[in-house]
Amino acid sequence: MQLYRQNFTLDEYEFLTSSSSFQKLTQSSVSIKYPDGSLISADKVFKNLTKTHVTEFVMWFHDESPVFLPATVKTLCQYLAQCGNLGIFYLYRLPETFDVRQISDFLKLPSNIDIVLHFEASISDECKEILSKFIKEIIENPPQNIPLIQYNEQDLDDLITLMALKRERRRS
Repeated sequence: MQLYRQNFTLDEYEFLTSSSSFQKLTQSSVSIKYPDGSLISADKVFKNLTKTHVTEFVMWFHDESPVFLPATVKTLCQYLAQCGNLGIFYLYRLPETFDVRQISDFLKLPSNIDIVLHFEASISDECKEILSKFIKEIIENPPQNIPLIQYNEQDLDDLITLMALKRERRRS
């Protein structure tokens, strides 16, 4: 199922994604809001994935996309751990409110999920520093599941090393 430039209430989105009749879900420029018009937290987008047979989930964020609150990434990881069929999980144009450090415990779990986290171009230098340190930690002590993390002005050597580790881990 591909959703592009759609506006949904949370109830509409949950109804739409509660079906187990699709295996791939791609969302781009999708807005999901509560009935009062406020944006939902991003973990709500993934809640129904635990009940479906989705094997691929790809989401492109934009200004009206669900938001990442402080606890959102941890909750997202709890949902991902329950998605036995999920093989691809790609998030593009992530805002810097996505705290990548909160996924470290999830990455240590045995998993076959291919994870790509691509951050939007306008992230702050502070966020870039956090991402750089996180990538260096992955390189120094590779977890079970190695994500591909991308952002503008990224250290090219670290990116190449991360990609090589990811490829090596997928082969084993």
